[in-house]
Amino acid sequence: MKKNYLIIFAIILFTLCGCSNKSKEVKGIDEFNEISVNNDFKVVDNMNSYENINYIDYATLAVIDDDSNLEMVIYESVDYAKEVQENQIENFASRKSTGATEKKDKGKNYYKYSLISNNRYMVSSRVENTLIFCNTSLSNKSSVDAILEELEY
Repeated sequence: MKKNYLIIFAIILFTLCGCSNKSKEVKGIDEFNEISVNNDFKVVDNMNSYENINYIDYATLAVIDDDSNLEMVIYESVDYAKEVQENQIENFASRKSTGATEKKDKGKNYYKYSLISNNRYMVSSRVENTLIFCNTSLSNKSSVDAILEELEY
């Protein structure tokens, strides 16, 4: 009987842990720009916002209106991207209200965090050294999610 419980426990443990071993493919700026334009966003180079930051290789901004900017940044290393994402998540969490909806998805080489709070949609999605993020009106959620889904971020 103990052997059966042990086998069931091992299967459950494998199932739970197996999900976190998924990995995603890193997408480049060109793919981000093309998908953004196809979803009616205007794309602009955003490197001028990071002129004095030497650990950023490239940054681009997808704009749909004054309130909706989806940004993709490519960092020199995974460590820089993780650090920036942690800071973004802390910033998002500081805006969290009662009744907020929070989602997390983590795998071998990626982490995605999203928060809906105070009629805002905040998302930070990292795959290796690339980070896509925004803080926008909840009304723009479907447009932002369409890009993230197409990129598989």
